[in-house]
Amino acid sequence: MKLRWLGTAGFRLQHQDGTLLVDPYVSRNAQARPSHVASIDSLGPADAVILSHGHFDHAADLPELAKRHPMPIHACPRSCRNLAFRGIPEPLLHPIEAGQLLEIGPFQILPFPIHHVRYGAGLVLRTLKRIGVTAPTYLPLLKDWPCGQPFAFRIIIDQISLMHMGTAGATPAELDRIAADRRDEVLLIALQGNDRIHEISAAIVDRLRPNRVIPQHHDDFYPPVSQEVPLPPFTDLVRQCQPHTLVTPLEVGQEIELSTRPP
Repeated sequence: MKLRWLGTAGFRLQHQDGTLLVDPYVSRNAQARPSHVASIDSLGPADAVILSHGHFDHAADLPELAKRHPMPIHACPRSCRNLAFRGIPEPLLHPIEAGQLLEIGPFQILPFPIHHVRYGAGLVLRTLKRIGVTAPTYLPLLKDWPCGQPFAFRIIIDQISLMHMGTAGATPAELDRIAADRRDEVLLIALQGNDRIHEISAAIVDRLRPNRVIPQHHDDFYPPVSQEVPLPPFTDLVRQCQPHTLVTPLEVGQEIELSTRPP
């Protein structure tokens, strides 16, 4: 299976004749690092999109993507309503229900409802200081793209499973429900949104105990709203709590191959 990191929490998964997009957001502004990794047109065609939640850095490219490459979009009900309001034909929108198994080409997808990470006060204050008087310019990014119900996705391909978490706010009870179902070979974990995000995300790794963890959403995708999150503190914490878990950082736009057989 081929897995490509699109930046933020976005991924493209390809296996056999199937292609799945997860949170495909690539509209980075000129100050982003890197500033450009993919065009919206290059994302399709695909069998479907699954959306972890409705914030702009996950969903804002979907109206244009659906216009160029019409495909089913699976999202929480609130995000489906927002996407319909923004011009996506309703037949393409499929509200997600917790525990509902989605079968899309060679992929089996099980959604788990989770909480969004709590924004840290220090992080919010530093962001407001960076934005300064230009804050009104960025307000539509927040108010026009409500979060809705976040989901973590277990994506099963042949004999292995990946867990995609587009936000790191899952509670202990939510993580226990995820871990009780099965142990995932690969965890795609977000590193954004809180001053303690290294500890928060490492604690998720410690609870789920994947064989491999791929950090995502740590890039500086939309300055000055965003900031880059350094990876070494997270990697060090994972080595302390789960020394047998392999941490695999990717460059934005990088594609790797993963075996679909368990190690």
